[in-house]
Amino acid sequence: LSAAAPVFVKRGREGGIYLSDCFTLPKGYMLQEEYETAIEALDEAYFQKNDERFLRARRKLSSQLKKELYRRAFSGTADSVFIDDGGWDASAIGTGILGLIAECIRTHEVLEIGYSEDENNVRRRIEPHALIIKRDVRYLYAFCRREKAFKSFRLSGILTATKVNEVFFRRPFKLDNVPFQTYAPESDYIPVRLQIGEAALPEAKERFGERNVRRWNGKWIADLSLPNGDQTVKRILQLGGDVKVLSPQALQRSVQEAARQIASQYS
Repeated sequence: LSAAAPVFVKRGREGGIYLSDCFTLPKGYMLQEEYETAIEALDEAYFQKNDERFLRARRKLSSQLKKELYRRAFSGTADSVFIDDGGWDASAIGTGILGLIAECIRTHEVLEIGYSEDENNVRRRIEPHALIIKRDVRYLYAFCRREKAFKSFRLSGILTATKVNEVFFRRPFKLDNVPFQTYAPESDYIPVRLQIGEAALPEAKERFGERNVRRWNGKWIADLSLPNGDQTVKRILQLGGDVKVLSPQALQRSVQEAARQIASQYS
């Protein structure tokens, strides 16, 4: 309790365990929107100065509101959200690191991880705050105690992860400030038209969006705006041989060359 609230003890016959009078505000003293405004102000102060005093004040004020304000956060109980990144042939359920991280984000538990970028098998302790999942790209946004700062960790780079039986207090953060680029400049996009066969149709609709795939002259056509680079070529190849690039011609040639390189491995 003393880690979250000002607890003090008075010994003797008339003694006991108390919370400081300044900690509990009178009921109805502030409206909910006033609490939220004060918490937002403390968030901004913490972002600007990274001073633990603002973080402690925010925790106390949030306890009066009876809820934490996690903007743009995905919330759910254990029986409503299930994440399993294990293989389809796995006999056990929930064996993947992703499921463990999701649980620790919900329960505020510290993780000790082995990360691929760390040399000499050095392990670090982190406070997991948010999962960033965009299509096939997965990152963990966590407070690293070794670097004393927030850091984005590639899930594929987390080699081992274990709980250390320690609970942490969430630190306020803004996902808008996460150094994770999920977009490319508009100038780097090109208009793409694909012809899609029946075999690849379900996965194409999942990857490119239902509204971007339409029936035209008896064929399934997808009109998209995609990044101009190797990533787009890889995404098209992942759909197999039942997808054909109609335009632009430069992308056609890139896909053909990539397919030839794959075939040459088996010649």
